Amino acid sequence: MEQAIFKAHFVHPLTNVPLIMLYNNVTGLISFERDEEVIKVITSMKDIIPEEVITEEKLSKTDHICRSAYPANSLDDVKELLETIGINAKHIKFEKIFLH
Repeated sequence: MEQAIFKAHFVHPLTNVPLIMLYNNVTGLISFERDEEVIKVITSMKDIIPEEVITEEKLSKTDHICRSAYPANSLDDVKELLETIGINAKHIKFEKIFLH
């Protein structure tokens, strides 16, 4: 089995906070982190985008998802998890990062 991490970017459906999802096919774990680069761009455009798009409250609501790792046996399980939280997995593109 090739060792890889699959990476995808998406917006959390309840908070509208940009997140990064990582799936390690060796450990079988999914993790999430905030997409700080995108958040920085959005918050720097306050004159164009309303301030309430990304608030501290919305950011804090994503904290719990970023603190844990979640098990998955395959990339199909990852896509199923996305569907469960309200994201159309067909619109998510996974980038494969090979491990040495």
